[in-house]
Amino acid sequence: MACRALGVSQAWFYKWRDGDVSLRRARRTTLDAAVAWLFRRRGGRDGSPPITAALHDLGWKISKNTVAASMRSQGLVARPKKKRRGLTEAPSDEEVMELLQAAARIAPMVGDDSAGTPRRTA
Repeated sequence: MACRALGVSQAWFYKWRDGDVSLRRARRTTLDAAVAWLFRRRGGRDGSPPITAALHDLGWKISKNTVAASMRSQGLVARPKKKRRGLTEAPSDEEVMELLQAAARIAPMVGDDSAGTPRRTA
């Protein structure tokens, strides 16, 4: 009677009262905990394929799509590895222009035949 008055099914009421004890739900809860543990263990760098491989090593039979869904539901996003930055700084545009102008001033002095000097042929 109370279920009808509340507008819910009896199945929903008993599920709410006793909790969802299905095997699928229990396995998914355990999987979520394992995925979160492996994700934290690797410092948040691994995505679903490496975590799936680690779970396979631990004896789980699971697909990477299921692991990806678990990560998505928990808000776990793998961060890319930071790129190395070189110690050498690139010259600014102004410095490049100064170098090019200096090279243009030096070029006529080094082996420029247009200065009117005859070339010796041996």
